[in-house]
Amino acid sequence: MASLNFFQFKTYLHCRVPRTECEDCGVKQVKVPWARKSSGFTLLMDSMIVILAQHMPAKTVADIIGEHDTRIWRVLEHYVQEARSNEDFSKVHSGGVDETSRAKGHNYISVFVDLDESRVIHVCEGRDSGTVTSFKHDYEAHKGLAGDVTDFCCDMSPAFISGIESNFKNAAITFDRFHVMKLMNEAVDQVRREEPETVRKAQEYSKLYGTIFNQALYTNICAPSGLLAASAPAAGCRSLGRYCPLNIESRAIS
Repeated sequence: MASLNFFQFKTYLHCRVPRTECEDCGVKQVKVPWARKSSGFTLLMDSMIVILAQHMPAKTVADIIGEHDTRIWRVLEHYVQEARSNEDFSKVHSGGVDETSRAKGHNYISVFVDLDESRVIHVCEGRDSGTVTSFKHDYEAHKGLAGDVTDFCCDMSPAFISGIESNFKNAAITFDRFHVMKLMNEAVDQVRREEPETVRKAQEYSKLYGTIFNQALYTNICAPSGLLAASAPAAGCRSLGRYCPLNIESRAIS
């Protein structure tokens, strides 16, 4: 049975555990105070594995203690299940959910948290409405009532929204600030990219309609009244930009 290393030396405990054989119950062993049954590690080693696993991947823990990572996962699974069996969700009234990728590609998990206590209370594979149903079943299995959940925070995923509305009917949905600001920034960036094109088109329209306006002004006002008779250029020119505007301002239209 592997125990904590003695300095740099691997340490194993060898003990003949008392056992008995019963015709009805089979072979039974005495429970030893320093290890779990059939774990292969002492409780001290289990403690170190759990502590290390909080700060690094299981594969790194396995390399440090010189064991296969499969054995590390067995230890972690045992203590996680033991801790979760004692969970009480009766006081959880505000929840939140978000998805994250657990590997390369489209391999997602959904993480549910207790917003009041800032702790993870459920994790499951996928990111569809079924993940909310999975959370509801786990929530009710730990003394929670779906009707007691009053608030739920999520992103704008239609799947999450549908799952919350169907499983937690009394919960008010709040979109988290990160995704709201993300959409706002994307909208502002889109406007920023479109603005130069909008300005260019506005300048083209201004030039086009300005020329038409100048022609109309000359044809209907300036030419009939003789305002530009003294300094007007050739009659074939119809662009007011080539006239002197002072001629229009210095004489009244009769």
